[in-house]
Amino acid sequence: MRDFVDCLKAIYAWPQFLHMPQSDLPGRQAIQELMIEPKRHFGGARWVARRDMRRESTGIISPLNYGPSLRTFGLLFPVESDVSVFQPDPDIDPILDELEDAIRTERTHDAFNKFGPVTVSREDAARWGKLCALDGVTEGEREVAFVRLGGARASSVRRKGIALIIAAHKDLAEAAPTADALRTRMADLPASWREAALRPEISTQWRELQVRQPFRLILEGLFFWTVGTLVKGPMTTRQIARSFLDELSAGSDLPKSAVSWVPGTGLAGNPVTLLRDIQTELQRRSHDPTQLVAALNSRLGIQLGRGAERGASV
Repeated sequence: MRDFVDCLKAIYAWPQFLHMPQSDLPGRQAIQELMIEPKRHFGGARWVARRDMRRESTGIISPLNYGPSLRTFGLLFPVESDVSVFQPDPDIDPILDELEDAIRTERTHDAFNKFGPVTVSREDAARWGKLCALDGVTEGEREVAFVRLGGARASSVRRKGIALIIAAHKDLAEAAPTADALRTRMADLPASWREAALRPEISTQWRELQVRQPFRLILEGLFFWTVGTLVKGPMTTRQIARSFLDELSAGSDLPKSAVSWVPGTGLAGNPVTLLRDIQTELQRRSHDPTQLVAALNSRLGIQLGRGAERGASV
């Protein structure tokens, strides 16, 4: 039975990648060879080895990947008689019926009816991908997903997060705002919202989270520069700091505090915009150590200023 289930998981992913090569599913690397094979035999030593390997990885047939999320969203729950066996929530039976109905013309294939080795052709997989495509979400599926993602069956924090996305979408007053525009408005201070009174309180927590992301990226950039600086040989911490300041032309003496060499800071602005700017700047300047140091230093100054916004000790 486990082998049958593992086979179905792989067979589900394969058609999706054929129908939509950029499908947002795990296991792309493992499925890659199926994209050109005329057929695949699910059975024998080769299949068993791949199945067992993927079961412990982060691929499509790995419970490590999908198990916790299915349980978190209440799509599966354990059978009382055996905690290692799970069953679907009866509330989603109509959705499962829709899936079976979509492939009703293909249900006689051995892959859906036979235990043990089966062979699936690429033509079969391509045909199945069109019958249950990821972009063909039904209204029933949308409702079930929303109830668990941001509705009555969701955790309090997740409900608030989804409410923030909805509020930001309404405030932008655009038919189809980009994901980046939504993230930016979600992290904006009240004054930047078109209707400040409609800004959910959790937006402040979201903004604080986004403030940490540029700081993490700056530290990664600083680590990148440090590794490059140490290529020629080991250095003391003081020598590394001296090299950093030399590239900034910050003077001959090591300063006693960052305030003396970090540029002026301000609390205005949006951390999402800053993150995007840092990513662009680091990509552009990564081949020029001097320019990279200048970029890191200027952005670090902004982040130090933002520490005060979070009430942190800088």
